[in-house]
Amino acid sequence: MAAPVAQEPWRRDVGEVVAELGTDIDRGLGSDAAAARLARYGPNQLQGADVEVDRRVREGSAADTLMAESSDLDLLVLGSRGLVRFAASCPEV
Repeated sequence: MAAPVAQEPWRRDVGEVVAELGTDIDRGLGSDAAAARLARYGPNQLQGADVEVDRRVREGSAADTLMAESSDLDLLVLGSRGLVRFAASCPEV
């Protein structure tokens, strides 16, 4: 089984990373390889992930997902940009 990819794989050639991971870019992993990696590395899940946030994202609405994944600053910036765009599109009074 392939060793984990070296640091900064996003800076490397795609073919090189795919080969190092022992997979195929078009077909992905075969069932046997996927089962072996699951047994070796466990499920594809973040360690210490917030279970409550995860549940809301899976079961909630788009608004719940936005709130779970965004900080107050993100929402403030998003709201401000929306107001500016709205004001810019309004005819002058």
